Amino acid sequence: MSRLSALTVVPFLLAGLVLSGCSIVRDDNPDPTPPPSTSGVTVGDRPNIVLITSDDQTKLELKWMPQTRQLLGRAGLTFNNMIAPHPNCCPARAQILTGEYAHNNGVRTNSPPWGGHEGFSPTTALPLWLQAAGYRTGFIGKYMHGYDETDGIEPGWDQWKPIVGILSDYRAFLQYDNGQLVRFTEADYYTDVVAQQAADPVTDFSASGEPFFLWSSFIAPHGTCRATPRPTAPARHPRQTGMQACSATWPSPH
Repeated sequence: MSRLSALTVVPFLLAGLVLSGCSIVRDDNPDPTPPPSTSGVTVGDRPNIVLITSDDQTKLELKWMPQTRQLLGRAGLTFNNMIAPHPNCCPARAQILTGEYAHNNGVRTNSPPWGGHEGFSPTTALPLWLQAAGYRTGFIGKYMHGYDETDGIEPGWDQWKPIVGILSDYRAFLQYDNGQLVRFTEADYYTDVVAQQAADPVTDFSASGEPFFLWSSFIAPHGTCRATPRPTAPARHPRQTGMQACSATWPSPH
């Protein structure tokens, strides 16, 4: 079986605009040439995969993410006719992990008895299938409502670092770090932590020579606010939470 170099990474940005069911702007002049990240991938290859997800993000919010558009959007693929069958937190994540609709995988909403982590069966899911194919696997960030430290490391993950407790805590959060609870302080900002912790396993996995799958799951820009039809640019601040960034320019839903 042929194999790509372990340093070749196929990046995917499954932003909240997809999870929330928003359509993507159609390109009337699509480039028929495959992007460099996928042009060398053929059936039988085992490319490295980095899945990056944001939370509750709209298409409009990408306006203030020029680096994301430049580095991932323009160099990747655009799905012009994609529909999210169940654009809600846990159902969307369960569908990523199982490839099944919510009414088949058991996660129909964010809480039991019809969903949440309690409704999810991790014994038949993507990380186990990838491990069986020779992949090393890692997860960092927001997982599912209802998961806590008593659930242990989910099957199929070689690196396991989900946030536990309140899933929208940007600071002073609790993380389950490969079997050990770690409490972060007010000085730690979750977006930075996930970014750094995602970079480390890429280096580690690449050194092994085996293909790898890494899911980097951000909380941002999740908040509790509601956008106006034409919001102005959020106030520039290096460490705003999703709620703080929204409250600067968008009205409260209450």
